[in-house]
Amino acid sequence: MAQRRKIETPVTTKPDIGLDLQQVATDVAKLYQESLNLRPISFDAGRRHSLTKAYEWISSQIQVGKSVTSTDIITYVQNELDSLPTDPHLNGASSSSTASIENNEPGENAPQDMEEDPPHV
Repeated sequence: MAQRRKIETPVTTKPDIGLDLQQVATDVAKLYQESLNLRPISFDAGRRHSLTKAYEWISSQIQVGKSVTSTDIITYVQNELDSLPTDPHLNGASSSSTASIENNEPGENAPQDMEEDPPHV
């Protein structure tokens, strides 16, 4: 009888999970850094959008012959804030900012922090 030849199968090595986890951690860190880099850009875009909307509203009021007072502007901004959907992450910030606006006298509502950078975490 002819002898059968044994077929040797190469030993498969287990994937190195440590290297995979390290690569995933590196990718997550890169994504996080990118999000931090885009945060000021997003903040500035939101600020520009809100100021553009306020400017357009004031311009439309002037075009129809109405005079616009600071109280009118505050009322407009408050109505815009009230019409936004609520975000549970921002509830503390929005309620404190609207409360401070309501308690101030007219003329004290001028934005003083418009030149500040967005908050960094």
